[in-house]
Amino acid sequence: AVLIGSLIAAVLASVLLKLRDNKYKKLCAEEDRDEDQDGIPDVYEQDNPDYHLRMAAIHEAKAAEHRRLAEVASTRPAGDDGPA
Repeated sequence: AVLIGSLIAAVLASVLLKLRDNKYKKLCAEEDRDEDQDGIPDVYEQDNPDYHLRMAAIHEAKAAEHRRLAEVASTRPAGDDGPA
């Protein structure tokens, strides 16, 4: 009974530690995220209006690139998927 109890405790502890590890990895990744590449993690810039302007410019540039790619794709002849 003692061995079975120890085994159950070990399995439960490993499951709980794995769940805890995953939670803290997500928190750490969120804290380290720096989408605007200015060297300051985004979590510390949430109250800064300049940060939001930089992020809006970044997203607008990405959207413009996607629009450009969509336009190029729509001007190709039917059945032409690009280079082979």
